[in-house]
Amino acid sequence: MLLKKKCEVVISLRGGVLPAASMALRAITLLSRFSLLFLAAKALTPYEFGFFGLFAALVVFFQYVAGAEFYVYSARTLLGQRKIYVSDVLLSHGVFLFCTALTICVFYVVFMLFFADNGWASVGYFLIPIFLFELVGQECGRLLVVLGKPFGAGVVMFFRSGIWAILMSVLLFFFPDDIGLKDLLLAWMLGGLVAATLSLILIKEKLFAGGARRFLGWHWVWLGVGTSLPYWLSSLSLKAIGTLDRFLFEDFVGSYVLAAFVLYAGIAGAIGSFLDAGVFSYLYPKVMSAWESGDSDVFKSLLRKMLFSAFVFSILSSIFILLVFPYIQLFIRNDVYFEYMGILLFLLLSQVVFSLSMVAHFALYAQRLDRAVFACHVSMLPLFFCSVYVVSFYSSIYAVPASVFFAFLFLMLAKWAVYFKKTPSKFRLI
Repeated sequence: MLLKKKCEVVISLRGGVLPAASMALRAITLLSRFSLLFLAAKALTPYEFGFFGLFAALVVFFQYVAGAEFYVYSARTLLGQRKIYVSDVLLSHGVFLFCTALTICVFYVVFMLFFADNGWASVGYFLIPIFLFELVGQECGRLLVVLGKPFGAGVVMFFRSGIWAILMSVLLFFFPDDIGLKDLLLAWMLGGLVAATLSLILIKEKLFAGGARRFLGWHWVWLGVGTSLPYWLSSLSLKAIGTLDRFLFEDFVGSYVLAAFVLYAGIAGAIGSFLDAGVFSYLYPKVMSAWESGDSDVFKSLLRKMLFSAFVFSILSSIFILLVFPYIQLFIRNDVYFEYMGILLFLLLSQVVFSLSMVAHFALYAQRLDRAVFACHVSMLPLFFCSVYVVSFYSSIYAVPASVFFAFLFLMLAKWAVYFKKTPSKFRLI
């Protein structure tokens, strides 16, 4: 009986402490990235800061291209009833990532050798190691969650995006004139290296736990590609806008003003990150559970909480940012970041409608309506390009930010339309 009591206490502590610790790590990571954004804008020249924005967007885009959402198929294999060793799945997943990452690296090296301008030629060599370390950390983190180690995944995320950002924020605050773009990228690379090493150490136990550690074959890989393709194209459509908007903006107005766009996009994106960490990640599992159990009242109640939280938080945060941001000029002291507040307004509105679309997004995912979500995401991309083309005739400055808003507005309307059309009447909000 005493042993049973001790076990119950340990389980209770783990159930309460570990989720709280994971949330704390995630909050610290978000705050550190947010502080780094402003401190880098202060320390770097607008050209360097704009380039850093392009560089970061390209790294994230390459991650999603190489990852191809293949973890969806690996997760299904690991959680399925078939007798396949975990080590075999992990090894085969690694073979797939090696092939996709190698392809991207080859194309990037060709670009660097023959087409890179001065900016990319000077620090572009950081991209391949940062991309590879981030890819390993991202994919291992996802698989750790599937393997029942969410806290380990949170620690990997903290080393990937948090601890090096904290250290650089401190250095940028006290020695802003001594820290340059190369120092920032070097810190990112080292942080990624530590995170990738840690993720491999955490997953090593599963890799060597039984099985022959054999490659499951190219047939298994192609089946995985087919399974993951809709999820990959869906995610890639969103990431494409978040990457191409910066390159298109630079093409329209130049690298100097791009710095302002990068800062504004980072500020607006922080709203979504905080909502995801504090609201969506907490309520979505409950929404899924309510759908699976057929409890329509709980399902609708949770969606209302999501919708209310997303609307109120995004609106109040946007108003607060618009009121406070002009005073940040006393800290950054560069006029380029304060001359184009209209761009910030468009990007904040984009984040508001995107946050509202995420409520419908989770409602559709809970119902396994993956194809509907995929159709909405893929349809948004051509709309974005058409909008950029049309608006550019009227304003080169606002062509991209206005088009981001139109694309996300379409996404919100499309997802909610599908929700009301596909969801059974007793699970609809109205």
